[in-house]
Amino acid sequence: MSAGEGVLHSEFASKDESAALFQIWIHPNQKGGKTLYNQSDFRDVTKSNQWITLVSPDGRDHSIAIKQEAFIATTELEEGKTISLAASSSNRGKLVLIVEGKIEVDGVTLEARDEVQITESKAYELKALKPSW
Repeated sequence: MSAGEGVLHSEFASKDESAALFQIWIHPNQKGGKTLYNQSDFRDVTKSNQWITLVSPDGRDHSIAIKQEAFIATTELEEGKTISLAASSSNRGKLVLIVEGKIEVDGVTLEARDEVQITESKAYELKALKPSW
């Protein structure tokens, strides 16, 4: 959702069901403009050992378009598999968040709900020490 010229926003959880989610806020690259709202269901998209783009500036690969030069991608890694994380440009960073599982990146072990912020302009390999996403 992008508030654009202004949106009154409210949300609440059901009293009958539990919810687990990540709410991510990314500042837009422009003020005002058209209000945007979109959602997609990526549950049926094959994510096995490959990156899938969920959010992008231009909606590429059926992702959700946002008003920022930012990307959100996901993967599901099988135990023992590795995946490359491309180098960032010098003015960009990356955040790796492990939802479930256990991975190793640059000698550091990350488990469920751990994250690492990468600010160096180099590529990394992520290795699943157990099934991870």
